[in-house]
Amino acid sequence: MKKSLLIAAAATTGLAGCTTYFPHSVSMGGVVLTNVEIVGRVEGMSRAHYIMGYGPVGDDSLKAAVADALSQRGGDTIVNVTVDRSVTKFPPMVGGIYESIQTTVSGTAVRFVGSGKK
Repeated sequence: MKKSLLIAAAATTGLAGCTTYFPHSVSMGGVVLTNVEIVGRVEGMSRAHYIMGYGPVGDDSLKAAVADALSQRGGDTIVNVTVDRSVTKFPPMVGGIYESIQTTVSGTAVRFVGSGKK
């Protein structure tokens, strides 16, 4: 019985997935922006998938996550930005069968007005 339980535990562990988070903080602290209108808080996400090392299927770039965030409420850029990246692998070993990378950004969307307009 103990041997069967040990084999079942080992097999289950090999099938589990693993997620790793890579939090980053990008800030514009100290920079004074003039001629801007605050739109509000936004959050955006981008994701890419890899199967057996082939891919990406999707776009996990920071640029895509920012575009997603700005599409929610409008605006020209984001200030006071926080960036989080998470990597999920199945099974949790180097060169897994499936890997997903997600980038999430959050911050304050602003719109340029007046002479500061692009």
